[in-house]
Amino acid sequence: MKTDAQVKFSQTNDFQTALRSDMTTATTKPPRAPADLSPAARKLWAKLHDDYVIDDAARLATLHEGLKAYDRAQEAGAILAREGVTVRDRYGTPKSHPAVDIELRARAQFLAAMKALQFKADDTPPPKIGRPPKRI
Repeated sequence: MKTDAQVKFSQTNDFQTALRSDMTTATTKPPRAPADLSPAARKLWAKLHDDYVIDDAARLATLHEGLKAYDRAQEAGAILAREGVTVRDRYGTPKSHPAVDIELRARAQFLAAMKALQFKADDTPPPKIGRPPKRI
């Protein structure tokens, strides 16, 4: 017959084992890319999940919105490649193609999302915000 201490140790050990198995399954299987993304954005989704840990809902939503902006920028870029960066208005005066602004804004949104996710190539701490320390 087991003592109370042995039962508690067994329960704790079982809990830790279950916790470890949950952690390993969570990190080995990244979430699927959303269906509304292009194949190129899905590949980027998979690559980012291979390289970084993105496990909370806020970061997943930020990544999703960033990749939607990436797709918009690619679509606008394809339109510009096909039609050119200028169009003629009703008076025949050349003006900027509307897709130029769409591409510019979408690229900015994509880069802002990537910056918000704070991907780091190594484990260096993020830079400190505020004034630098006083020199002595």
